[in-house]
Amino acid sequence: MVNRNYLLIFLMLICGKLQAQENDYQRADSISTVLYEAGNWQALIDSGKNFIRTKNDFPALRLRLAYAFFINQKYTEALQQYDAILAGNSYHQTARLYAYWCNLYLNRFAAADYHASFIDQNTLSNLHLKKFGLTVAGLESSLKLPEDVTRNNAVYTRVFAGNRLGWHLQAEHSVAYYNQENQERFYPQNPNQKYDPDQYEIYEKLNYQFNPKLSLLGAYHFLKNERSNHIALLGLKYIQNKVELQADVNYANIDQTSIFQYNAKLNWYPLGNLNFYTITRGVLQHSNSNQFIFSQLFGGKIMKNSWAETSVTFGQQDNYLEYDALYIYNSADVTTFRNTETIYIRLNAHLLLPLTYMFEQKNNVFFNRYYNQHSITAAILWRF
Repeated sequence: MVNRNYLLIFLMLICGKLQAQENDYQRADSISTVLYEAGNWQALIDSGKNFIRTKNDFPALRLRLAYAFFINQKYTEALQQYDAILAGNSYHQTARLYAYWCNLYLNRFAAADYHASFIDQNTLSNLHLKKFGLTVAGLESSLKLPEDVTRNNAVYTRVFAGNRLGWHLQAEHSVAYYNQENQERFYPQNPNQKYDPDQYEIYEKLNYQFNPKLSLLGAYHFLKNERSNHIALLGLKYIQNKVELQADVNYANIDQTSIFQYNAKLNWYPLGNLNFYTITRGVLQHSNSNQFIFSQLFGGKIMKNSWAETSVTFGQQDNYLEYDALYIYNSADVTTFRNTETIYIRLNAHLLLPLTYMFEQKNNVFFNRYYNQHSITAAILWRF
């Protein structure tokens, strides 16, 4: 009899707890629904986070909370909610679609494509997304103006394109030409000897996306001047909420000199969007000696459809490889400091116009004196 009483008490407690949980669920569901339908996004964010914190967690609540973050342009926070939904149902179409958009608005194009691989064909057709095809094409041209009587002006021009080779693999292609007027006074010991620094370049890069967070990078750069030069890169990139981490190893044979370069890069989006972001990069380069190079970039939205970036780079940039070995600083006169200012103007959903000013402090290789160089770069980029 006593045991039966204990059993009844135990069952009553369990039923009461289940009833309380049911009431908590109904309360979380009804409050989040009312706030969602009223468009009261901040209140929905506050209450939704509190419900999840108190273990009232279910997919419909996560969807409403994610949409509130999305509307407020807090894309990294929205992605956290969509990731939680997809952990339980990897084919949840709404979560996949908005995860695609969030990554797209953070310029995480390879991660966006990964999510697109789960989206139904009708939605893909409405988005004009195809498994194979062009993703981007563009042109950039730069005028370089050195403040040294023994150095002439130069022009760098690059044509580039990118394409999708399936939902997990993206490729980038570039052809570039660097032209500098013949340097009649380049060699002080023989002023009549000319120096021809013209260069032709071919660049290929692949990005394989294992999952929404992890990707493998590989790149090859062929550079032809008086010699044939080869550069290769292999790296990993990892995305975690507001942070992107990349580590890569570069090997180059430039002008019969072997170079190993080890890069670590951190991208941070403190607001969860492109309204403000930072890129920090540390580089260890080993050739004839060890060099450490550090760069810091700050960027953000300055007005509707316009962004600005400012960056500085410190260190001996001798045969220095940047932007996944796309740009190679192999001038005879080594750059020791750079300041770069860039403005991006988006004219529509497809067309972007970047304009860049770069200030460099360089060391004249023969006279061991410093001089300044100014560069202006204009580009046009079309994203399909």
